Amino acid sequence: MIFFRKGASQTTRLSESELVVSNEILLEKLNLISNKSLTRAAILLFHNNPEKFISGAYIKIGFFNEHLEVAFHDEIHGSLFYQIEETIEILTKKYLRTNLRFGDIKRTEELDYPVRALREAIINAIAHKDYSLHNPVQIKVFENKIQIFNEGTLPNNWTIEQFLGNHPSRPANPMIANVLFRAGYIEAWGTGISVIIRECNIRGLPLPQFNFDFGGLMVEIQQNNLNAKVLSSGLYKALELLLSQGSNPSITDRNISEFAPIAKRLEDKSLSLIIAFPEGDPLRRKDVMTLIDLTNQTYNTERYLTPLIKEGLISQIIKSRPNSSNQRYILTEKGSKFKYILRSITKNES
Repeated sequence: MIFFRKGASQTTRLSESELVVSNEILLEKLNLISNKSLTRAAILLFHNNPEKFISGAYIKIGFFNEHLEVAFHDEIHGSLFYQIEETIEILTKKYLRTNLRFGDIKRTEELDYPVRALREAIINAIAHKDYSLHNPVQIKVFENKIQIFNEGTLPNNWTIEQFLGNHPSRPANPMIANVLFRAGYIEAWGTGISVIIRECNIRGLPLPQFNFDFGGLMVEIQQNNLNAKVLSSGLYKALELLLSQGSNPSITDRNISEFAPIAKRLEDKSLSLIIAFPEGDPLRRKDVMTLIDLTNQTYNTERYLTPLIKEGLISQIIKSRPNSSNQRYILTEKGSKFKYILRSITKNES
């Protein structure tokens, strides 16, 4: 009930007097008790383990690499309110990339996707899922897009065009949708799809795709992939300026053609790691990942540290035993040049 009470207290959809009551009275008020028993909606919304009664009532997330193989995955179990909050938390911290923004006194990071659009898509999937089919909501994260799928069908006689346009609210699970609305998780009736489209448009992303060909709704949000181009352009500008000034004789025009493609291949957290990596100080893997506020877990190191090693920007001290507990990592000469250039972008753009 914590998520519901907190959300509802911040809206005007329930009065304070309606909230300062026992859980049982509140469930009665929300029409979630029938014949002295909890309804299915009540179990899904508030039970810590709804799968005990309704199988498939959870969310599955997977990250797919360039070969469309699952690199890592998670399952989020618990009440629907918990699933919403935990899914957003895991997506933003573990699955989604951030874009480096240069030009301010401090560099800032921005997720590839608008969080509000993702949140709306997840809430929409939960509110409209057909729970009688016992399959989880599925979220697939790729390098350049994210897909959110829930089983269910369009209301009778609706076309996809009507679904994407202005339409009356007709949720598949009215009781669930009503509670989410009263808790402020749903902005207004029938506006979920328009919110997703609007948020993507604000961020300059391609129009989201909505597909009903798989026995349910697949929402696909794509990246615009502009960051790599901007960064590549910034590298060229910084390199050309450094060359003209002769401020670092060790950097030559050969680096222009060498470093820009590397920047395109690396994720932004890897670039942040290079910028933060100290010169000449060997670090343990745990300390390396701390530089970008990540845990020392395999999926983090393989995604952000290993590519830097493959590009020759960071080197392992104990090459004969890469998995040694005494292993340390150090910035290479090539990595030092790359770091110098990345830092120069910040200075030249500010």
